[in-house]
Amino acid sequence: RISQRPRRRFAMSSFSCFEPREKERKPPPCTGPTSRVYPSPVGKWNEEGFMIPHEPIRLDMLHMQRLVSQQQSRYLGADNEWRVVLFFKWYNTYFYPMIHHHHDTEEKIYFPWVATKAQLPQKLTMDHKGLMDLLDAIKAMEGTILSTPAASRAQVIAELGQKIDTLNSSMGDHLAEEERVIAPLLLQHFTPEEEAPIIQEVLKDLGVSGNALMLPWIEDAMYRWAGEEYTANFMSKIPKPITVMNDLTWREAHFKNNRGILEALERDTKPEESHCVIS
Repeated sequence: RISQRPRRRFAMSSFSCFEPREKERKPPPCTGPTSRVYPSPVGKWNEEGFMIPHEPIRLDMLHMQRLVSQQQSRYLGADNEWRVVLFFKWYNTYFYPMIHHHHDTEEKIYFPWVATKAQLPQKLTMDHKGLMDLLDAIKAMEGTILSTPAASRAQVIAELGQKIDTLNSSMGDHLAEEERVIAPLLLQHFTPEEEAPIIQEVLKDLGVSGNALMLPWIEDAMYRWAGEEYTANFMSKIPKPITVMNDLTWREAHFKNNRGILEALERDTKPEESHCVIS
């Protein structure tokens, strides 16, 4: 059954950095996939499609665990409140809406397409509800943390860390199950020529503002799991107006804002000290 969640409207972040634009940004190195199911997906069309959204999700969850769950003391006390604000700025502006849209497109576009020739376990869609409830619970922690006196935040920060760990485990299991169940069905019932327009339909469904957020996110992760040649070939199949905007502004905005927030937390550097502002 298709979820009736209202469609997420993407909003551009008010977090921005004013460092000079890099004319030639080197692609990140290829470190291989994080999937526990697909150790070598490149060249296997029935596996590649899932890696496109799943790898950036997994990479971001690892960031959350490393930056919050494993470094809780950095978020305690009044002097560290900027880290709480910055983390939730990233979570609410980037991670949360991206997961929301991923689930929507699976339920609205991809799963119905697979169901035209194969039977899918209902659990795959039903899992989305529990995951979104957990994502909502993490989102609500911002108000809980900021309304708690700074000197007494150890317990609520620990709770945030526990929820992030639970999300990483639950989402990881869900993504692995999708990869384990659907890839054989694709090989049995479909061809890569049949899947290709469905992938493009998913990208088209993002709209302009959604592509501005998600396309460079996908591209960044793709360099890491598939390498430069594969990524260039993938990007060449996307409509030219979209890739032009990505080349002109979206990619740089991704590294300055989405990745910029994570890097500020990683470096333990306040935004104003790294030429960035939040409003």
